[in-house]
Amino acid sequence: MPYGGSAAKVTIAEVQSEFLQTLQAQEDLAGLVADTKGSTRKSERFVVVGSPSILQEWTDERVDQEVFEKDLTVTPKHYEAMEKVHRDSLEDDQTGAYMDNVRGLAGAVIQHRNNLVLGDLLDAAYSDGNYGLAWDGQFFFDTDHSDPGPATYTTSWDNDLTGAAATGTTPTEAEVHTALDAVEEAFALKKDDKGRPFHTGMLNAPRIILAPPDLYGPIVRAVNNTWYPVSGGPIENIDRKGKYRVVQNQYTANADRFQVFIGTKAFLIVQRLAARFQQVTGQRSGEVSHETFLRLFDFFGVDYRVRPALRHFAYGCSYIYT
Repeated sequence: MPYGGSAAKVTIAEVQSEFLQTLQAQEDLAGLVADTKGSTRKSERFVVVGSPSILQEWTDERVDQEVFEKDLTVTPKHYEAMEKVHRDSLEDDQTGAYMDNVRGLAGAVIQHRNNLVLGDLLDAAYSDGNYGLAWDGQFFFDTDHSDPGPATYTTSWDNDLTGAAATGTTPTEAEVHTALDAVEEAFALKKDDKGRPFHTGMLNAPRIILAPPDLYGPIVRAVNNTWYPVSGGPIENIDRKGKYRVVQNQYTANADRFQVFIGTKAFLIVQRLAARFQQVTGQRSGEVSHETFLRLFDFFGVDYRVRPALRHFAYGCSYIYT
């Protein structure tokens, strides 16, 4: 029989399919700044590897060039959510409200994933909290990242920038561009472990800005307008138009800062178990489980085994308004 009384259109057999369809339709904001890697064990080991060897004059025998590498170990955690609904309530509901909640479990999965990355992990990147330090022993966003190579080319790289806003922590469009000038300069100055520019060719690629609600308006206006007002009149700014995607980050607890990411290599999402929907229901005749036979409740649940991690600070830069 259909769930939710006479107005319902979804049967038990269709719930699993609807869950998967709803899950796929959700916007995965975490995936904009983090790579997802599958796992087949309790803990997974990943490696941060240095840059390829550089060409050098061949005068005699080939010369080995040291390859930098650093291990990262990530242990996924198991998460779950469950809906317990009285069977009579499901049968009597004429609006389908209970089944909307069941479908909402798919949205809860994506919200949890987004919160893990854009909330918990991102906010912890300013300290050594739940996700530890970056692989160089510094905070992920810090003022003095060291170079890992045999020769030190970038002795103190800063991806934790700060600047003043005329109205406290709410910048004007001009102040947004000043901040982006500093961020772009920081990316351009970053060297790899062989002394070459780290982001050659990548600065022309689209970039992601994560902006809290308080900063979203001025930032999205600044990067999408071809001009911004200053005291001397309009200044042309066609260079940044279309080069940034600005994402409103409702998960962060920090309202005074935004972050810029190049690609998805800053963070990592290790997935041991994809989101899985399960149900225990009594909406059928014949042979049922002992639990279904005894209870007048239906149970709908989802579980997900996953863990985000800090990967490489060179792909992210923060700007804080003071």
